[in-house]
Amino acid sequence: MNENDYEAECWLSEWYSKCRNKYIDLVGDFGGSELFVIDGDSLLFKFLYDPETDFLDFGQSISGGQFLALTFLVENFLKKLKDRECGFHIAFFDVHKSIWNNRPKLRIAREIIINHLKFNTNIQVFEFKNWWTKEWREYLDDRQPLFILTGDGSTEHSIDDSSTSGIATKNSLSLATISLQAFIFSSLHLDMPVALLPGMEFRDSRSYAFVCERGGNVDLETQNKSDVIKKLAIKAFKKYDEKSMWFKNFKLTSSGRDLLSSQKYLNVWRNGGKRIALIILSLTGVLCNNNDKPVFKYLAKIFLFHIILLDYLPLKLRTAPPLSKDFDESTIELFLQDFYIYCIKFYMGGTLPSNFQNLKNNLYDLVDTRLFVSLIQCRYDGTLNFNVLPEIKQQFDAYWNLLNKFCECNGLNSLDVDNEEIFREIFKIKIDPKSRYLEYNGKANLLPFEYEFFEEYLGDMHLELPENSNVEIDAGHYGLIGDVYYDDNTHWHSTKPIKDANKSDYYYNKHKTSWERKDYQKYVRFLERYAASLNGTQGYYTQDIIVDKSAKKSPVKESAGAIRTREKIEQEKLQKSLDTSERNLNNVLKEISKDKNIINQIKFLDNKLEKKDKIEHPFTKFRGQFKKLELLLELWAKHCKTSSMKSDWIIPIDILHQVFYIVQNFSKYLDDERKRNLIEVLNRLDFINCKNRLENIDTVLNKNLPSFSFNLPENSIDLSIEISDARFQMLYAGHLMDRNTNSVKDRRVPFKPDEWQVKVLDLIDRNESALICCPTSSGKTFISFYAMEKVLRESDDGILVYVAPTKALVNQVTAEIYGRFQKKYKYGNKTTWGIYTREYRENHDRCQILVTVPQMLEILVLSPQRASWARNIKRIIFDEVHMIGLDGGEYYDHLLLLNKSLPILALSATIGNPETFHRWIAKSKEVHGRPMRLIKTTKRFSDLQQYVYLPKFPFDSLLKTTVNPREKHRQSNSIVPINPIFSLSMVILKEHGLPSDMKLVPSQCVQLWDVMKRHVGDNPPNGFDNLDPDVYFKDIGYIVKDNADKYEQDLKRAFTNYARDDSSSEIVISTIEELGTDIKNGFKGLESTANGLDIYGDEFFEKGIVPLLCELSAQDKLPAILFHFDRKGCIELALHVLEQLELAENTKRADDPEYQAKKKEAISQEKAREKESKRKRDLKTKEDITQSETHPELEEPIPTIFDWEAHDPDFTFVNPKHKVSSEEFEKIIEHARQKMGSNSRLLIALERGIGVHHSGLPKKYLSAVEILFRRRHLGVIIATGSLALGINMPCKTVVFVGDSIFLTALQYRQMSGRSGRRGFDPIGHVIFFGIPLAKIIRLLMSGLPSLSGHFPLTTTLVLRSFNLLNQCKAKNALDYNYAKNAIEGLFSESFFCLGKEYLSEQIKHHLRFSIEYLMRENLIDQKGNLINLSAMVSHLYYAEPSNFAFSVLFKHGVFHKICSNLRKNSLHEVVKNELILILSHLFNRVKLRKYSGALRKNPKYPSKIILPPLPKDVNEILTKHNERILKIYTDYVVTFAENNYSKLGIDNILPLSTITIPPIKSMNQNLLREDPMIPKLESIAISFVARSPFIAMCSSLGDTFVNLEDLTSHIHSKIFLELRSIPFIKTDEVINAYISDFFSHGQEKALVEANGLKRGEVWQVLKDFHLILLSIVSSLTIRIQEIRKNVELEKNLMEEEELVLKGFEMVRAHFEEKYKRIWA
Repeated sequence: MNENDYEAECWLSEWYSKCRNKYIDLVGDFGGSELFVIDGDSLLFKFLYDPETDFLDFGQSISGGQFLALTFLVENFLKKLKDRECGFHIAFFDVHKSIWNNRPKLRIAREIIINHLKFNTNIQVFEFKNWWTKEWREYLDDRQPLFILTGDGSTEHSIDDSSTSGIATKNSLSLATISLQAFIFSSLHLDMPVALLPGMEFRDSRSYAFVCERGGNVDLETQNKSDVIKKLAIKAFKKYDEKSMWFKNFKLTSSGRDLLSSQKYLNVWRNGGKRIALIILSLTGVLCNNNDKPVFKYLAKIFLFHIILLDYLPLKLRTAPPLSKDFDESTIELFLQDFYIYCIKFYMGGTLPSNFQNLKNNLYDLVDTRLFVSLIQCRYDGTLNFNVLPEIKQQFDAYWNLLNKFCECNGLNSLDVDNEEIFREIFKIKIDPKSRYLEYNGKANLLPFEYEFFEEYLGDMHLELPENSNVEIDAGHYGLIGDVYYDDNTHWHSTKPIKDANKSDYYYNKHKTSWERKDYQKYVRFLERYAASLNGTQGYYTQDIIVDKSAKKSPVKESAGAIRTREKIEQEKLQKSLDTSERNLNNVLKEISKDKNIINQIKFLDNKLEKKDKIEHPFTKFRGQFKKLELLLELWAKHCKTSSMKSDWIIPIDILHQVFYIVQNFSKYLDDERKRNLIEVLNRLDFINCKNRLENIDTVLNKNLPSFSFNLPENSIDLSIEISDARFQMLYAGHLMDRNTNSVKDRRVPFKPDEWQVKVLDLIDRNESALICCPTSSGKTFISFYAMEKVLRESDDGILVYVAPTKALVNQVTAEIYGRFQKKYKYGNKTTWGIYTREYRENHDRCQILVTVPQMLEILVLSPQRASWARNIKRIIFDEVHMIGLDGGEYYDHLLLLNKSLPILALSATIGNPETFHRWIAKSKEVHGRPMRLIKTTKRFSDLQQYVYLPKFPFDSLLKTTVNPREKHRQSNSIVPINPIFSLSMVILKEHGLPSDMKLVPSQCVQLWDVMKRHVGDNPPNGFDNLDPDVYFKDIGYIVKDNADKYEQDLKRAFTNYARDDSSSEIVISTIEELGTDIKNGFKGLESTANGLDIYGDEFFEKGIVPLLCELSAQDKLPAILFHFDRKGCIELALHVLEQLELAENTKRADDPEYQAKKKEAISQEKAREKESKRKRDLKTKEDITQSETHPELEEPIPTIFDWEAHDPDFTFVNPKHKVSSEEFEKIIEHARQKMGSNSRLLIALERGIGVHHSGLPKKYLSAVEILFRRRHLGVIIATGSLALGINMPCKTVVFVGDSIFLTALQYRQMSGRSGRRGFDPIGHVIFFGIPLAKIIRLLMSGLPSLSGHFPLTTTLVLRSFNLLNQCKAKNALDYNYAKNAIEGLFSESFFCLGKEYLSEQIKHHLRFSIEYLMRENLIDQKGNLINLSAMVSHLYYAEPSNFAFSVLFKHGVFHKICSNLRKNSLHEVVKNELILILSHLFNRVKLRKYSGALRKNPKYPSKIILPPLPKDVNEILTKHNERILKIYTDYVVTFAENNYSKLGIDNILPLSTITIPPIKSMNQNLLREDPMIPKLESIAISFVARSPFIAMCSSLGDTFVNLEDLTSHIHSKIFLELRSIPFIKTDEVINAYISDFFSHGQEKALVEANGLKRGEVWQVLKDFHLILLSIVSSLTIRIQEIRKNVELEKNLMEEEELVLKGFEMVRAHFEEKYKRIWA
């Protein structure tokens, strides 16, 4: 390669080093169960080039590199993905063969794995020539994978010449790095996200990896490099391919080839499978080409014999110990090297038996070199005799004879070995004398432990282990204060305790400071305003709740006379009502006749008809509805007369709906005359099918009712709609069709609930539980208020807890409760509502309805002081319960387990596996006899229509267009509608059909049929014409939503069938292509006019956002929420829009002489008025004042002055119809203004209808935004995901601005669900802006992710459980019973355990050894009492395992030693820097990808980027802590394996293919005992019970585990040990230094540009660490307070403790100062 190639390689390496990525959960946060592709060669690279992780060392010719172990590792990895319900394919690229051509052993390993995966598993494996070929791109288009899982040329352990000697060469490493990074480059430029295998880890049911997407990694510069990088890769494949270095030229003779197809030897091939065929041919090559090496004949015979034994020997006999370094293995190594060369030559050359592909596929266990060497030793010892074991002898003789035949055909006449004894002496195998240390020789001992509850709970374990009080306890030197009192009732970073629930209002008022009272009053005023905004949108009213204690009375039977009297009275009332109603309607009609505007007349009439107090008689309403129909016809006639082309279709839609509204709601007044009127209306509009349906409706005979006239427009006006009524309804009226939700009146709620809601009401009445899975805007939260009302009515003591995932949703629900319910209590210390979050804690201890977040509820239910409160909980409502599947979802998991006996409502719109999730909750509820129902509906009240924003440059200036652009200034076609069908591929359609939740709106159904019609030709498929809308709906006439939905299903079913039928598949292909034409052309047009602008970058967002908003305004698609995943970007976009509006307004006004004149006059008037006012004030005397006060009417009125500062309606997104008054606006933003200042640009933006919403903004501002948006004052909100979850912010349109890793299928559904909310907008609009087409397709095609749970145990949770039990036991029996029930539930089977029932017993073992860990770390004593640093650890529970590492360093005096330097002022900075380094290693760690450190450094910024290593002494303390943990949990797994050996069984099944090893049943036991070889192998083998035999056979390790990763990854398949549930800190990871860097320089930009944090996440990650600091300081403060209470320490010891607190206070203050400087 030349200099240009070297430059290209450097550029690629630098580009990749700076690639932006995010370490996320591929399952829950990113991919769900969507299809992705694994690069097969990267998967092999992960295992073959990293011998340290899995002990698979293919670099060792003899003692490493078993093919079966490689197969197991590959299968085990893939099985872990399958267990997490991942869907994937594996792709191999032929060009990547070059990576493995440096070693023939590696190359044959690659081919064996491909063969095995193809033929022995059900995984789809694809092979492509290269990744720039057309076939690969077609695969991506057809299969539409979500991302590619690949490597980058790195591994978990650094690759160098020493670590991979024998595996890699310098050339192969260079090739792997270049090719894989070029592959990543190519993938991102195909809009295909990439997840990285290096750094990937499995936690619970999750899978974490670094993910790179297009955004931030692809721009114009990189696009221009595409060809260069492709050429670089091609050259690298040629240059670095080392195949020629080992390739040998050998061919079978013609007679040898004849043997391959000889019938005589077919049975040999059949019995031995592919493996024996390849072995015999390879040995032929070895022996024939090494005729001068008779030792090879000796080895070949043993080698062939070992191949046969692979089918018979159990794995435990194949775990040979490592060889001594003194043993000369060179001869065996040469033999094996030649063997692998001929292996790959014959396999790839195709010189194989004719029936090779049909043979048994057993290449996965090709050879076992360790067993081979063991047999050599057996031969030396005389225990190997080829003539014994009859079952094997027959096979061996057949194979050996055939090998002889092949050798004879190729010139080698005999395989007999002369002087075999000489060779025996040569191969005297020497075993490493240290090998016995690899076995577990210890005996587990446990500290004595006495605790009644746990002894009973763990009683069925039968853990027969000796107790030993001499087991070493790591006491440390500091923190030894004996028993501690820890009340688990404070938030993480606060020392403020939960208040006692028994205090009265008088107590609180007396002890509250004036500031606290004012804060409470402010919060209540905020709730009032917030509730009022909700009231306006929801239409509810405040309910007075009265506790109902009266018994139901039996109804009294009514007499006949009483009935007649009552009926007479009712008749008289009805007549009076008719008279009054008629009179009122006549007055209304007279009033509207004065207004010549027909639209105003209709609105006024509608308003009066809806007010039931004035016009209440049904006949009068009937007459009023006819009048409305008459007005609508008049309006349509006017349009038809004045418009050259009919276009305002909403009018005939309203006419049609009005006709059938009358028919359906007033049938008892529909006589022949009125029926003729309605038929004539339909006739005039040419609604023929609807007219035919109406003709069949029965009429009635009206008597004694007033008559009225009905006037149609003159006949000369053509009112026809000019298309069929079926098409008209489907194309233009789909979103307005009548919905049938089976709603019925129900006295329990003030609205007509849907059918599913009635079911929920019923189960609430029965105190049952339910999982409710319904689409967004269906009314899930609405129905929850009935559960609240029930609790309020039943008593004054019952409590309902509403759990919401975000603080924004908590605030909303709290305000709704405040606005809905009021109740008078007998005792004054109770209230209906309460809130408990980190920011707000109001009434939480004395309310009946508490609204909180999961983390805070866990604090409450685990707090001993709240046990009596928790016992009063009657029901818990879990909103957005699907959050259990995301990071942080373990709190939902814990709460569902802690409260198994309580009825619950679990609500969600986005669960992919509701039946599975329901089955788990139902199982836990069954124990307590409470049924758990599943209520599910898929009907969404408002349809969603998707679009792509594809404008063309240049844009007209805002000055020309204004926010209400006229047609000539509009790009009206820039918002291109999407038909979701265009996103399909034929492959997916044929294999999977349409996605289950892919929804077509009625107009899209017609579009689909029309496009299909154009491609069917003259011979349409059977039944196709019946799907013509005009045919399908002919007899239906008036189409309701159910009719349209059925048509949609029938059409989609037919479409799928046509795709699967080869005779009609071309129709489908052409249809999909045509439906995507407009979008694809739109992207091309946008790119062609962008003049090099990145149409997926920030600059395009800035240029395009204002034109987009103007077009939305013109199309009446505002208000809108624009979702953007960058917090700072949200603010920047909003301020950019504001600047554009201001600039356009100022420019217009500067050039407007009329405005300038008015402004000048207004200023003059204002000055004159101020001058006059001043003159009057100066002249006033005391009498003047009195006179003024006595006669105010004499004062002159203040003249109106032109408001020259008011915003021009052309440059504001405030809807004039909904604009709040200036006074009200100021009230709403009053508190936000106090917080942000009067000149805040964000507040100024609110004045123009633009808001921003993300959790980093002041809460007062966010509340103002929410209120103003609900009031429809704001037309635009730019938000992050903070508005995605359940917030009541109804809008017409949702816009996705820019791509993001976080824009997943789940987020897409949550966010798009904000548009078209029920009761507000009949259809929701979803617009993609600046998002690649490939991502749009993936979002449209992807399904909802399935939920998965979390491993239930954490060590801190065990510690907190002791605290709850201990303190509740000390209080009273009721509280103790509550605690026991809660803890039993907590440690039961979590959602994670569903389908893994074998884990229940292991959880108990895990629990017992967690208790052992706590005792050995001196955190609890042998009676279960919390001691020493347990309070600190518990206080930092949410930071596990960092809390344990922190306590370990604390008790060993690390912080005391550092902070002792605070006695010298000159060392204060040193102390802070040392502390922050340690904290950066412990808390909020961000992993970095493994690549060259030199490439990370950005000279423009002061960041170190890579966190420096811990001080040596600190690292040693943590390392020893990890060693102690390893010892404890090794004892756990070994003990469990020994105690449950019969249950666990032999771990000899490959995890994915389920092939049993050995595949043939083990030999007869009598023969085993008789043959001396077997006892010899047993004596050699390493013994084990807990380790996986597949790992033992390649590692020579027994139950001695190297580290905790080894322990958790390489144990028996039925023993589960979750690494993250063990409290250790990994000390050798590459960690981002963002915390210490920010502590040093305080620069946000440096963290983004150098440290690689995403701009939108900087605030959050720093805030999270700030909370850690607050938590540490508060825990140290509480600790010192407790020490002072309970222990008399020496003065110098107390001083040391206080210096530690001071040190961390200084760190907190320093960090906080830099943090607030940026985000004040």
